[in-house]
Amino acid sequence: MPTPDRIKTPDTFWDALDSLSISRASLLREANLPPTAFSYDARMNTKRPFAMWEALQTLGGRDIGLAVTRAMHGPTLPPSFLVAYHAKNVGEALHRVAHFKALCAPEECQVAVEGGSCVVSTAWTYAEQVEPDALTDATFTFLVNMVRTGTEQKIVPKLIELRREQSEELEAWLDCPITWNAPRAPGVS
Repeated sequence: MPTPDRIKTPDTFWDALDSLSISRASLLREANLPPTAFSYDARMNTKRPFAMWEALQTLGGRDIGLAVTRAMHGPTLPPSFLVAYHAKNVGEALHRVAHFKALCAPEECQVAVEGGSCVVSTAWTYAEQVEPDALTDATFTFLVNMVRTGTEQKIVPKLIELRREQSEELEAWLDCPITWNAPRAPGVS
């Protein structure tokens, strides 16, 4: 049974935006969202977070997804991500994140462990448009950051495929081969 089209944005996300000096009022206006989008118990359908991430890209620049990852800190992460830090290995950590993402949002995070590698891809069950670049960047940089933090090593992906145009800042942070303007769904291995 698919997860209902309801998404709660974690407080950690709003804290990250505050630290980046992106005002919620500006984000509301740019994304054309109602004020209730920021209430504690607000649930949004897929269209609204997509609009929010598009607006964030307009307000914060094309590398805002990486900036949001940098602004989020371990102790304030939702439990769905903290459980990954208690996994036996990277594959198990990624599977735990995928499991909890499926419980909390209509986002499929697929993890395939192949030999000594993990291949991760995402898809949004109810999306009627392509996932915003900023959201894709935040998802994959967050996963890479989680692995680096959890292993206390600078783990470098073998390859990342992104639909977006090239970014020197993202390239430097990820420090791995990146296929830009990829024709298929984003993924990392």
